[in-house]
Amino acid sequence: MKKYSTDQIRNVGLYGHQASGKTTLADSILYLTGGADRLHKVDDGNSLLDFDPEEVNRRMTIYAALAPVEWEGHKINVLDLPGFFDFQYEITASLRVVEGLVLLASAVAGVEVGLEKVWGQAELLGMPRIMFFNKMDKENADFYRCLDDCSEKLSGSRLVPIELPIGTADTFSGVVNLVTQKAYKFDEKGKPQEIPI
Repeated sequence: MKKYSTDQIRNVGLYGHQASGKTTLADSILYLTGGADRLHKVDDGNSLLDFDPEEVNRRMTIYAALAPVEWEGHKINVLDLPGFFDFQYEITASLRVVEGLVLLASAVAGVEVGLEKVWGQAELLGMPRIMFFNKMDKENADFYRCLDDCSEKLSGSRLVPIELPIGTADTFSGVVNLVTQKAYKFDEKGKPQEIPI
């Protein structure tokens, strides 16, 4: 096993309301970084992170799960956390070990109570966080409505998009990265392919 110095290790948590897509994102991260040979799915009952029989049966995360991945010479420990607040202890305990939070919002539902609560905890602790708008391919998804909802409902938020979607709902096909000035579309296997803007 490769050894990493402490400056090469990052601990990042995925947070959000129940069913916002945290486990699906973690499974996708594993696949895209080579940690899994195929894309596993919660709905198929074969997620690499929801492996407890009760999690598989309910199709929801109950326990925090770790997905260690390597990216550009760094080890990133991705924590997939439950969104249902009956399991708040997992969320609270994880805030002691993560260096930053990735907060997921559904582009269909916008800000939900689970997201608001975690945002409030992170705000009190002064923790760095970024937003990830998920479910852009679903019916009624709206990136700009979700952005406005987050800006309005998340106290102290100063959200600045670093990516914009290409299409929405059934026409969603990729993203434009505003930092690198590059665009990406996704192939049939979900891998990004660079395209002209």
